[in-house]
Amino acid sequence: MKKVFAAVIVALPLLGLTFFLLVQRNSTVYATDSVKVVAVGLNEDGLRLHFQPPIEAGYYCPGVRFKREGSSIHYEYVRSRVDKKVPVDSPATTDQRGALCVTFPYHAGKWELGDQIVLIDSRGKPVANITRSR
Repeated sequence: MKKVFAAVIVALPLLGLTFFLLVQRNSTVYATDSVKVVAVGLNEDGLRLHFQPPIEAGYYCPGVRFKREGSSIHYEYVRSRVDKKVPVDSPATTDQRGALCVTFPYHAGKWELGDQIVLIDSRGKPVANITRSR
């Protein structure tokens, strides 16, 4: 009985790890905790988010999907196999530091000068709170 109990104790974490890896491998978005936000700022095109997703063989981040709700932008980092092309609302480009960056365009929500913009990640956590000014 003790051997069976010991085998179950050893097997449960391995099953949990296997399940986590399978879920992550088939996921279409990155877990927000696994992506490092490098910078957030404004330019002439819109709100720019610079970030670094985890490096993993066979997958990449083609960009983000987002929607605007009032003064908030809710977004998620898209995760795709390197041999697939998936739709995104804002495609990622690489900045001069090697980080990925996406733009949330002003025209998408018709922001005006003085509008406050709150960038919210997929967990509902505010990432940036920016007021658009000249």
